[in-house]
Amino acid sequence: MNRPPHILLVEAPYYTHIADQLRKGAERALTAVGATHEIISVPGAFEIPAAIGLVARASDRFDGFIALG
Repeated sequence: MNRPPHILLVEAPYYTHIADQLRKGAERALTAVGATHEIISVPGAFEIPAAIGLVARASDRFDGFIALG
């Protein structure tokens, strides 16, 4: 049995009005293709790659990552 893709959204909500719209758009796109997701926030855009790298090395829970920042 195939499971839907599970994606990690990593957002840097420094500009909340922009980050909210980016997150909503990503969530709509993921829902449209039947993917599940989780969200983590980091302080700024420079921390996004480090967070993705850390999670990717430490866990195999996610099938992909989306960077929003």
